[in-house]
Amino acid sequence: MRALFRIMAAAFPLFFAAAASASPTTVGVSIGPYQCEISITKLADSDHDVAKVLLAGTASDCDYKGAGDIGKVRGLGTVATLTGTSSLLGSDYQLLTIFEYPFVNGGTYWAYYTGNGKTLNFLNQGTYSVK
Repeated sequence: MRALFRIMAAAFPLFFAAAASASPTTVGVSIGPYQCEISITKLADSDHDVAKVLLAGTASDCDYKGAGDIGKVRGLGTVATLTGTSSLLGSDYQLLTIFEYPFVNGGTYWAYYTGNGKTLNFLNQGTYSVK
């Protein structure tokens, strides 16, 4: 978890440098009974050895804000992992969402939450749509 927060801190300066050239992908997921649209922007800065960093946010009722990265996970293959907050869970909880990558209609996601930063609790699993 701490490693992802370090990635988030490192990604914010990159966001301003690369925002003009990066185009977001909008992914539709369910968090509990809510349908959320998460706009995910992939950033890369090869000059500073930063590749495939993700920033995410929503304009929907989910109010999701987060960051993450893309990598390989044993048993799952290549995934995009996002960690952040959502107003649906409240300010005391962090949300961890894992997406099959690349983003395609019908891909699978898994959502977990934590209130203490140590224990992950399963929230839900489903298929996502790319808008």
